[in-house]
Formats: sequence, structure tokens, C-alpha cells
Amino acid sequence: MRPDDLERRLANDPTGDPPFPLSSLTTRLLDEDGARPAARSSGMPVMSLVALAILVIAVVAVTRAGPRTDQVVGAIPDDLRALGQVTVAVSDGSPQLQSAAGVDGFDVDVADELGRRLGLRVRIVAADPMLIASGPWPDDWDLALASTASPGGLPAGFDSGAGFARRPGAVIVRAADEGKPISALAGSTLCAVRGGIANAWLDAGAGGAAPLGMQVPSGIEVTLVGSFDECLADLRAGIVDAAVVDFAYDQLQPGPDFAVLRETPFTAAVVPIAQPADRGRRELLALVDSTLRDMRTDGTLSRLSMHRFGGLDLSEPP
Repeated sequence: MRPDDLERRLANDPTGDPPFPLSSLTTRLLDEDGARPAARSSGMPVMSLVALAILVIAVVAVTRAGPRTDQVVGAIPDDLRALGQVTVAVSDGSPQLQSAAGVDGFDVDVADELGRRLGLRVRIVAADPMLIASGPWPDDWDLALASTASPGGLPAGFDSGAGFARRPGAVIVRAADEGKPISALAGSTLCAVRGGIANAWLDAGAGGAAPLGMQVPSGIEVTLVGSFDECLADLRAGIVDAAVVDFAYDQLQPGPDFAVLRETPFTAAVVPIAQPADRGRRELLALVDSTLRDMRTDGTLSRLSMHRFGGLDLSEPP
């Protein structure tokens, strides 16, 4: 059973206006009434007017296109430009897939597209989400794509860009409890993976902090484990009453013995993060953030999401 917000589908492919509308280049060549200036009063030959128009269009086009190239080159730190490579850390768990060939998934797709647009090779490092979100990072990491309940709540020394995708969490229960609201779990024992978004949601509720999503049921006990499989095993054995997972998509059908509650407990943001004090990474993060905005606007993130998540668009709208 799918949580409510995972049932949305993109009705049509996103479209947008061309990045450099021709009208913006030609409007200045016309009077307000649509007549060509100077041709009526100056006696300038027609061919001269044509040459002038071409020159103006060329100058405007260069003026608009040139600074972006300079900005991209200038925002890439010298060491990365010389190496021709950027190292990006992604979670070694959901939504990535581990195989003999390496790690694959939505975050990897996004990192690869970032590298293509920046003109850099991409080295992917699959790592523990706790290490990504809290550090300290290994010296060879340049940036990371991380899920966070609150981008502003990152530890000191980290900067983050804007959220570019969403990860809705879910609560999994035994089949007999299907259809219950999350509030009905008051007084129950809930399981979550240590250090994940579900852990943060439960901690905020237990500590009386502002909820990161829905209100955490009252009077619960929390069991923290190392993996989702451990949570599911404890749920099957009756040790816990429910398992709270960070990302619902790949646990939508956990098996005939279980059900996913319809309510979404929280929705995490996926953001680029960096330790900007290191080697000009603040400039790199700003460039990556800008590139991700372009990918949102032109529909690339939507397309990558729908490819990986069975037609679900979990990208943030432009």
C-alpha cells in the first residue's frame, strides 16, 4: 500500500521557455510601433542596416552566453580543474542499489549529470549516511548528496544548497494493523535505523521538539538498529510493533506479512552539502546548487526520478 504522497504522477512532461528567447535579441531592433529604426530617417542603405542588425544580435548573444562560461570555470576549484575530476559521496543505502558492478541509483544519476554539465569526471563514493551528514569527511571528498530532515540543522562546518528532491518516509506494520493511523501506535515500540531520518523524527518527538513532520505518537519506546532488514526481522518476530523507514519507495511492498500505513510521517529533503572551509568548496557548492536549479527547470531531475522510481516524480518543482 502506497503512502498518499507517493501516488502522484506527472501528468505531462515538464516544458519551459527557451533559455534565450529570440524576441529579447530582436526587440531592440524595432521601434515601439514595429518599424525598423533609422531606415525611415537616416537614409542608411538596407545592407548596412542588415549588417548592423547582425552585429547587434552577435554582441548581445556573446554578452549573454560569455559570462556563464567564465563563471563555471572560475567556480571550479583549481585542484579539481587540474585533476578533471570531482568526488561525490552518496548514501550506501536506499535509494542506491549495490551490485558486483558497484553502486547505482538516483543519487548516482544526479552526480553523473552534474559532472557532465561541469565538464568533470565523477568519482562516486558510497558511504554511511551518518558519516556524510556529520563528518569528519575523508580528505578526498569534495561534496555529497545527502538526505536531511532539516538542511539548517547540519553540524558546524557544513554548508548545504537548496533541496532538489524529496524522500517520503513510511511506517511499516504487521498486516493485521493495516489501515491504522500513525497516532494509534501510541504506547508501542517502534524500530528505526540508527542515525537516519526516521531516528531524527522519533528523537524530535521524544524530546518535545517541533515535529519534523507528523506528530510522533505519545508514549512510544524506540529501538535503534543498524539496518532496515534488522527492523523488519524484529517486526516479524513481534519484538517491535512498527518499523519507521527513511524512504518509502523500495519498501512499499515489504511482504505479505506486512503493510505500509497510508500516512507519511515525514518527508526529507535531498540537498548537496560540502565542508566549505576546505579548498574552495564553497564556490563549488554554489556552482552545483546553480546547476541543480537548471536541472529542475529543464526537467532533468523529474526525468531521472521517474526513471528510477517507477514513474514517480520526487524532484522539487522549479
